[in-house]
Amino acid sequence: SVYAQVLGNICQGNTSYGIYVAAASVHCTVTGNTCQGNTGYGIYMSTSSTHGAVTGNTCQGNSNGIYVDSNSNYCTVTGNTCQGNTGYGIHLFGSNHCTITGNIFNNNVRHGIYLNTSDNCVVAGNICDDNDSENTGNYDGINLQTCDRILVVGNQCQNHQGWGIQVDNNSNWCKISNNYTNGNVAGSINVNGATCDNNQVEWNTVEEGDITNTGTQTRACGNYDPSADTYFAVIGVVPF
Repeated sequence: SVYAQVLGNICQGNTSYGIYVAAASVHCTVTGNTCQGNTGYGIYMSTSSTHGAVTGNTCQGNSNGIYVDSNSNYCTVTGNTCQGNTGYGIHLFGSNHCTITGNIFNNNVRHGIYLNTSDNCVVAGNICDDNDSENTGNYDGINLQTCDRILVVGNQCQNHQGWGIQVDNNSNWCKISNNYTNGNVAGSINVNGATCDNNQVEWNTVEEGDITNTGTQTRACGNYDPSADTYFAVIGVVPF
């Protein structure tokens, strides 16, 4: 499909996806739909669906709320509400130069926002609260796996059993800036493992008062703990 529009529909109780954007679609728009109680994903943007836009939708009670599959580059996901899904709020897999902005991802069973093998993306201004809703301790507000050059800025991540934000498994050159975390059991922000290189963690407000780093050449400055009214250093980082 090219320049297809899916607007204002109610997609409920299907045994597969709520909305399916076929592989190799270009410049397709999915806007203002409600996808609820579907066995599969609420919205599925299939492989190589480039320059797509998923905006202003509600995805509730599906498996994943929104799934953007491999090589769906230059896609935007903006202004959606994904809550109460049994998987991730959004899963971006193998897709580059995408933006995830201004969404609400609440009360999903797994990560609120999950990026896997995706590079040069922006995750900005999202609300991720109360995910890992089955309290497994395995899931975070925002989780990056094997991602390079991701900008994570201005997000709110609260009340997860895992981390507010976690950079993991060979994720490099990512910038975690101006985010707010509170009430996350594992901790606020974690750069996890020696395979994570040259990441920046700066100017975040962390109510838990902790940022954990086992990466290499991680740089940090200006992170603030309101409960102690103090800016604090991060152990094992390179200041800048």
